[in-house]
Amino acid sequence: MNAFSPAVIDDLPVWERRIIGRGTREWVIRRMDCPELASHGLRDITHLEAGPMFRLVRKDWPLFMVIVCASGQGRVRCAGEDLVLRAGHALLVPQGTPYDLMTDGPSWIFSMLNYDPGCWSGRMPVTPRCVPLHAQPVESMIEAFYREHYGDRDPVVLRQMVDILHAKMLRLANPQQTSGRLWPVWRRVMQAPAEPWDVGRLSALAHVSDEHLRRLSR
Repeated sequence: MNAFSPAVIDDLPVWERRIIGRGTREWVIRRMDCPELASHGLRDITHLEAGPMFRLVRKDWPLFMVIVCASGQGRVRCAGEDLVLRAGHALLVPQGTPYDLMTDGPSWIFSMLNYDPGCWSGRMPVTPRCVPLHAQPVESMIEAFYREHYGDRDPVVLRQMVDILHAKMLRLANPQQTSGRLWPVWRRVMQAPAEPWDVGRLSALAHVSDEHLRRLSR
């Protein structure tokens, strides 16, 4: 698509521009096909192995979204911020936030989990918030969920997997796990990923001791 075009995702009208590019692979599991997602208000889970030309722009996205970066990196523009989302981080995007995603490099592997905002049981961020995480367990669970959905499709197993994924998403949004005071620090890191960041520089930005920063980041 070279211009914004109307699309319907599930039953949601969305204005979007999507450029797939070479080498991009995508799979989506939607609630209409997997009712177990409804137990925690998930609309869909999308996994992307994006090639170098991939880009996705949505002018108005009515859901709460979590983007989990597994490898590579992408550039994200949302709420007036230009960020680099790298492996080992997730981005929490509030309801109604326009966003622009594009690959920054040869490839970018990430997942998007979209929630009905009225069903989200965690703390809803007011602005986009980047948080560190160990992405591999989340990506492994998403892959296992995909295989179960298109394999044995046991509803009990699928529900348990959704419970685990949702618990991990709640942990990301829990201020006791990742303090909101660290958002400016992670934003600086994302804006200048080539800088030689270390604990000393990060703790100075956060105005805390090195040990306190370690505790806040657990």
